[in-house]
Amino acid sequence: MALQIRTRMNIRSAARLIAGALIVLPFCVVALTLQWLIGGLFIVEIVFEYPGIGQGLVQAVIARDIPLVQAVAMIIATVYVLITIIADIVVVLLVPKLRTTV
Repeated sequence: MALQIRTRMNIRSAARLIAGALIVLPFCVVALTLQWLIGGLFIVEIVFEYPGIGQGLVQAVIARDIPLVQAVAMIIATVYVLITIIADIVVVLLVPKLRTTV
């Protein structure tokens, strides 16, 4: 009887740990995918000549418009950092073990 209770508790504990890991994984994958999409955006805009931020960045580099190049680079870096911060915050909120470590 005691063995059955202990086994059920171990199975529940293992299931809880596995569920926690599986809940966190999609948020990290989505964050990385969004970052890859932003990086690929420039290539697609240049190859297929779509108007957008990538096309504008290339034209600014050709025209040697340094302030515009810096502004676009800062926007891209800010978006990357925000995506990473949001993903990290979601992971910390979902995994209680990470809330206690500082």
